[in-house]
Amino acid sequence: MGKLAMQANIDEDIRMLALEVLVSILEKKPQLVRKNVGFLQLLTKISLQMMLVVDDDRDEWNAKYSNSVDESPCFDAGQVALNRMAENINTKKFLPILMPNVEQLFGQQQWTCRHAAIIAVAQTCEQLADQPQYKDQIIGRIVNFGKDPHPRVRYAAIHCLGIMCSDFGKKFVNKWHNQVLESFLHGMDDKANPRLQANAAICVVNLAEKVPTKLLRPNLEKLLEKLFSVLNQPNIKKYVLENALTAIAEIAENAEKEFKKFYGTFTPPLMNILQNATAQDCLDLRLEALRCLTYIGVAVGAEMFSKEALSAMEMSLPIIKCDGVEVVRILNSWRRIFRTMQDDAAKYLPAVAEIVFKLASQEVKMKAGEWDSDDENVEYNERDNPVNATRVEEKVSAINLLYAMAKYSHGAFSPLIEQTAQILIPLIEHPVDDQIQEAAAEAMPGLIECIWDAFKKNQTPPINNR
Repeated sequence: MGKLAMQANIDEDIRMLALEVLVSILEKKPQLVRKNVGFLQLLTKISLQMMLVVDDDRDEWNAKYSNSVDESPCFDAGQVALNRMAENINTKKFLPILMPNVEQLFGQQQWTCRHAAIIAVAQTCEQLADQPQYKDQIIGRIVNFGKDPHPRVRYAAIHCLGIMCSDFGKKFVNKWHNQVLESFLHGMDDKANPRLQANAAICVVNLAEKVPTKLLRPNLEKLLEKLFSVLNQPNIKKYVLENALTAIAEIAENAEKEFKKFYGTFTPPLMNILQNATAQDCLDLRLEALRCLTYIGVAVGAEMFSKEALSAMEMSLPIIKCDGVEVVRILNSWRRIFRTMQDDAAKYLPAVAEIVFKLASQEVKMKAGEWDSDDENVEYNERDNPVNATRVEEKVSAINLLYAMAKYSHGAFSPLIEQTAQILIPLIEHPVDDQIQEAAAEAMPGLIECIWDAFKKNQTPPINNR
């Protein structure tokens, strides 16, 4: 099996099948192979060799963005095999086998070798996190590869640093944030490789999620200037813009009030996208602009956000009716607007409620004959009910929005309380899905708070006694 998988001139499907057999043996009978160092060394070498099978068609690679590092089936099989090995072998046994192979590949002239080695590190970050003897020496190597001559190697390094931010946590970010940020900034400068630009932008999210605001603050202006230049880059691909907007949203959430001085810089291009990017293929871009704008609004507060918040509400109400729209992103954006603007957004309560009531009332449990085993959108939940996963997510988001509309309206939502309760109470008493039941239960205090606010204003109960 090992010989089949190692031969580069054999059909790729056969090689991948041979690798799958070997990994399956490890997973099914780990006690038989964990002590067999020769088997583990062979499996590691095969996985890394498969990861060398990547094309260098730069135009095709840059044509679209993907969360996958590479679309090659062989490459993917190799990296997944390493991950499966890491999950089934003791770290102290696996890393001494893997890391010498990685170090050897680091030193090779062929870019595919360095690329494979970096992704191998990315695939095993969880194991490296608790092994300082490997982690400390490898981080500097990955940072340096951020300036490698080959763009695919730079991409791999940025990808790996993003994963390190998430898996290594705050201690890593506190120590290495400047070097990591410089790698991301350098990547966002690479106009010749938009996929690398997009990856650098999205990895900023990983950093911003972990870095303390006091450490982000000295770099905030430099980082936002870079992202602003990306937003204004001529002929930029939509996927780069979308990732840049995601990064700006995360930075705004981290920076909070510190973002105020940048508000006037970023809101005009965001509003321009919302208003003018009306082509069907720009729908995701508009949704990300709305999401980004509302995160900025939460950061800067109602007084500064007021004008753009109300304009965004006006423009987004028709968008939710578009075919193929990701409803959840709009619902969550509206929730941030209502939470921030409170009384000032009250005039939109009836129009939004009409939409949200339908989404909160939709049936999520699938009936016999409505689906088959090939339907990827249907899953069995904690109650062993077959449910439409998209509808569950929409329903939970709709309920969360109802909570925000009621809680932050200072009583203005009171005419809609009774209809809301008629939707929520059955979801608590006769649950179909735990997520939905939990969201409905957590929304009820918002209704009570709204009733109390309305009573304080009017000194009369907002709901008729029956």
